[in-house]
Amino acid sequence: MKKYLWLLLIIASVYAEEYTMGGFEIMGNKTMTREQVKELYPISPQDIYTPQNAMQYYKRLMSYNKELKDKYNLYHVDATIVSYLNFKFYVVIDIVEKSEQQRAQFRKAPEEEIEFVTKETLKLYQKLQKRQQQLFEQGKAVNEIVKDGKYRDYSDPQMHEIVLKLIEQVPAQRENILHVLRYSKNTWHRMQAATLLNWALKPAESIAVAHTFLDDPSVGVRNNISRFMMPFTSYIKDPKLIRAISDSLITQLHRPSHGDRNKALYSLLTIAEISPQNHAYILEKSRGILEHIAENSVLENVQKPAQDLLKKRVSE
Repeated sequence: MKKYLWLLLIIASVYAEEYTMGGFEIMGNKTMTREQVKELYPISPQDIYTPQNAMQYYKRLMSYNKELKDKYNLYHVDATIVSYLNFKFYVVIDIVEKSEQQRAQFRKAPEEEIEFVTKETLKLYQKLQKRQQQLFEQGKAVNEIVKDGKYRDYSDPQMHEIVLKLIEQVPAQRENILHVLRYSKNTWHRMQAATLLNWALKPAESIAVAHTFLDDPSVGVRNNISRFMMPFTSYIKDPKLIRAISDSLITQLHRPSHGDRNKALYSLLTIAEISPQNHAYILEKSRGILEHIAENSVLENVQKPAQDLLKKRVSE
């Protein structure tokens, strides 16, 4: 899981020349101070992060993680690099103490061999990903659009044409996609399945199943499920389903990773905006972790949504 997370970060920043140190994001430290954690991670403000030295950083951070874990007898420690478009990188250190080990415990990894979607659908999916990557290389922004609350589309004409073909093919394979997400031992297939749900044309029905897999052992799968769910959650009318989704997202919010926190916060903010009852329930179940994030995060896309959720009204 750690190696996969690191690969995600390398891929996300592969086209940037270099990043300068922005700071430390330290989460989960209950019995040690921020300074006590930082002193075991000798990364200076002058340090530069590039795709070329990413593996060196990975090795350094794994060594620092072990030192911190052993020194304070912790259940879990993980540190990763998160980089931003302003060419700043942050060292994100996630700590799980032994009294909170459930935060780093997930469902058992699936073990079945399952045939995935048709080759034609998979080629379309890969073509869409390739086009998105090309635009990223060129520094061109692509707007995402939710069409009629049913599927995700894009402002780029080429991506739009691929989406039109996907919504013709994916709905008939929806049950297979959900089956793969639940049972397939192939992590990459589960990741792809979560993304393909964007074009299955039944987002509420798909979310009703997919949210239960936000305890997948793969951070990549959890990331893609959350990415799928975010733009469609506001269209769901069933209060019981909204409550169940909220519970899954609150569990995800406690997970020791930046991606889980970020996705869960924005999804919970969307749900809170639907009604005061939803907001009150979220606060009842997660005030402690929200306060910890709001007080300790240095990343705007984590701290700000946590602060917004802690307001009396999220629209304030």
